[in-house]
Amino acid sequence: MLERIGLGVTLLMLIPSYVIAQEPRPPVNLTDHPADDRYPSWSPAGGALAFESNRDGNWNLYLMDPRTGNVTQLTDHPADDRFPGWDPIGQTLVFFSDRDGRPALYTLALLTGELRFLVEVEGAEPAPSWSPDGTSIAYASRSGDELQVFLTSPDGSEIRRVTEGPYRSLWPRWSPDGRLLAFFSRKDTGGEEDEVYLWDPVVEATQRVTDRAGHDYCPAWSPDGTRLVMASSGPGDDRSIRITDLEGYELAVLAEDFARVNQPSWSPDGRGIVFSARTADDGNYELYRVEAPE
Repeated sequence: MLERIGLGVTLLMLIPSYVIAQEPRPPVNLTDHPADDRYPSWSPAGGALAFESNRDGNWNLYLMDPRTGNVTQLTDHPADDRFPGWDPIGQTLVFFSDRDGRPALYTLALLTGELRFLVEVEGAEPAPSWSPDGTSIAYASRSGDELQVFLTSPDGSEIRRVTEGPYRSLWPRWSPDGRLLAFFSRKDTGGEEDEVYLWDPVVEATQRVTDRAGHDYCPAWSPDGTRLVMASSGPGDDRSIRITDLEGYELAVLAEDFARVNQPSWSPDGRGIVFSARTADDGNYELYRVEAPE
């Protein structure tokens, strides 16, 4: 039985005549830096975290070894480089930049440093996601007045639109088997609340996952594809990381003692969830890791 308390989830194991309570471990600050560190993304093998930071004056991409905490700067450009996402084999990052005077997606080969232009985008929050089979990159781009979800081939030659309508849809994330695309949208709430959806590219059908007061956003998949982790904000100061099944049934609530939480990413081994958060409304964003419930 899972009981929601404090900064995590307490697992109650019923033993004859008494109860043992396993206390949850609080989130661990991975970056502890005065700048903003955001948008963590696990490498496919789990040995590295890509993220963005403005610790050198503007947004650049960085790589962290989560075991040692060592950080390596990947890009160094006066323009903003943001929203890193991994290819399926962990050798290339797709990211957003306006380095050529136009907002666009680029790919960066980590071994050679080769940089390639991919596709222009409209808007500053494309949050790209590479499909597990390597054939498609999902991203958000402005269409009309709102962000919508699109797909592109890895060379940018083919573009397919996924969502449409008068309200925003963004943050696409491929399932581990590549059969579904999760994203969040305000399309069914009159533009008032963010909810999480799943899209099936074969039948082009969309299923709504969450339906509650407040906002559920930035979904990410568990490694086995059976659960979703998402950032959540409810009425008042209710900020947390939530885990649901694919029907939207709540399984766990984590990281409740933050002023803002965002961008969770589930580790490939299933043991941890990294997210961006700040402890005060006027504070800076740090990367935190919390244990994932079994």
